[in-house]
Amino acid sequence: MSESVLEQFSRIAAKPYDYAREWKKRTGGRVFGYFCTYFPEELLHAAGLLPMRILGYKENVSLADSHAQPFICSLVRTSLDAALKDKFDFLDGVVFPHSCDSIQNLADIWRHNFPRQFSEVVVLPVWVDIPEAEDYLTEEISRFRQKFEKHLGASISDADIAKSVGIYNENRRALTELYSLRRENPGSITGKAVLDVVRASMSMRKEEHTALLGKLLGELRVAPKTNGATVRVVLYGNACDHPDLMNLFDEMDAVIVDDDLCTGSRYFLHTEAVNGDPIRKIAQRYMKRVPCPSKHTTSFDRRRYLVDMVKESKADGVVMLILKFCDPHAFDYPDLAKRLTESNIPHLLLETEMQPSSLEQIRTRLQAFVEMLKEKKNV
Repeated sequence: MSESVLEQFSRIAAKPYDYAREWKKRTGGRVFGYFCTYFPEELLHAAGLLPMRILGYKENVSLADSHAQPFICSLVRTSLDAALKDKFDFLDGVVFPHSCDSIQNLADIWRHNFPRQFSEVVVLPVWVDIPEAEDYLTEEISRFRQKFEKHLGASISDADIAKSVGIYNENRRALTELYSLRRENPGSITGKAVLDVVRASMSMRKEEHTALLGKLLGELRVAPKTNGATVRVVLYGNACDHPDLMNLFDEMDAVIVDDDLCTGSRYFLHTEAVNGDPIRKIAQRYMKRVPCPSKHTTSFDRRRYLVDMVKESKADGVVMLILKFCDPHAFDYPDLAKRLTESNIPHLLLETEMQPSSLEQIRTRLQAFVEMLKEKKNV
């Protein structure tokens, strides 16, 4: 029996590194890893490479703690640990956007331990809504482009970059439609399945992902309306790659109707026109997208954004999934929690880690939260 569309997404999301190895073997192409959604992966795509987001490794750490502090986020620790164990032997290069201090420090440790592998840091502006930020990032992407071309021994044309921007825009629009369909009919697709689709998009060639996603969208457009679960939830946080945790929502008769996650909507929202200088267009898109808490902006209020998301999606509460020791998200949490409380929106904070851990404590706390939301709705 052939795999269903969702089964294919689930398999790739569960084992993205296997997909990268198979793609490399099948095509003879190169695979470059990158950390954080702020890296302009369109440039790698335009060169014919497979850009693959590195999201840690689901094994207990045994080597990384001799190279880095144990009190940094588990995404960094497990990724470094996997590299030291040769789990990333298929990578032809790694790129580090300076999105937080932990990833910046990881870049230095990585280059020290893997001096022969191509690695480069793209230093991003922290204040993103001023004209100088766009000019700076345009120059920084151009600098990376020149170094990357030198490494490849080939040039990357503006036409190829513009084509890749168009391909990425098409994928982003398809993911945006997926979220719209999920919000309208949340019972038609599980929270885990949506996470799988977005997670797979960070590992697959975009053309292949968009084609597969098109089939799924066709199914969802004609899916019968269902009343679904009794509780509607919005997720907030950073890197979430926990299928078992997502399954808990279905188990507890709760549906996820929207999210502000960097492995969710924050990855694909906002597209940029392809006319004009493609490098500047890429810079504009990364400056205008929904910002990460590591970025400063006076034109975007995440507190209002999250409250509006809850109201527009008719959610009953918010579950915050934050990686332990992630300073940017931890610093944002008190203000977000205060605004949600002032807006009478129930919320729950769950600290997570990449390596294996027991779900029982999370299950107990989440179940209590969902039961509280059910009681509140029935009052």
